[in-house]
Amino acid sequence: MFTHALLSWAIAIGFAGAPDRGLSEFQFNQVLDDVESTYAPVVAKRNLKFIIERRWHDGAVNSSPFRDGEVIGISISGGIARAHGMNQDALALVACHELGHLLGGFPLSEPGISNEGEADYFATAKCLRRVFDSPVAEHFTRLPPTDRTARQACATVFSSEHDRTICVRSAMAALSASPMTSTWSDNEPPAALNTPDPYRTSVTDGRHMPRQCRLDTQFQGALCAKPADEDFSDTNPVVGACTLAEHFKVGTRPRCWYEPSESEPEPNR
Repeated sequence: MFTHALLSWAIAIGFAGAPDRGLSEFQFNQVLDDVESTYAPVVAKRNLKFIIERRWHDGAVNSSPFRDGEVIGISISGGIARAHGMNQDALALVACHELGHLLGGFPLSEPGISNEGEADYFATAKCLRRVFDSPVAEHFTRLPPTDRTARQACATVFSSEHDRTICVRSAMAALSASPMTSTWSDNEPPAALNTPDPYRTSVTDGRHMPRQCRLDTQFQGALCAKPADEDFSDTNPVVGACTLAEHFKVGTRPRCWYEPSESEPEPNR
């Protein structure tokens, strides 16, 4: 059995607008049931089986993907759900990030495993769009869609009210989870949707990036107008993604961690 522990969630601070006590076991399972039922048929098309290992009684704040022969899955501890301020949309984002390591495609950190930035991009560009489209997800706890930056950006990209709603909701889920992601420094400031990371890397960085860079990646995933059912490729960075090569102005992988490859040329300006 192959297990790849790629994501740990370090509790730093709570966040406004969500229950202080975290989630109940029912709410925990409700989210994971929805993610599992949404992606089981998607994974089945690859001749694989998808499962979620629920470790409710494990107090660790941890989650990870795994692969065992023809079975792929993710493991989620109850410590994440019981974290201060956790809501169901944020938990769905955590699950989608882990699934992104298995289905997110290029760039890879090792064969068959997408790197950290791509897992974040997949979480909102593909996974949450499918999960939030289910009737069960209508009742998930979440932050209200009040962020002005998210609302304006999503309205610019998407013409339908349905798509705009899911875009904003995905951005708010990313904002919900952001305070709990691991950081590079104890002095790292809170991230916001209207303060993108100005750093530009010269090589693709597969590590956990600072909070702002990770939030930027998840926000851009939510803003990518490519269909949720257009899968990413393990070798071609353009397939399924919004790229400069295809003249997308928003929804692209942020340059705070991603350096476009030669197969993804930037258009002449």
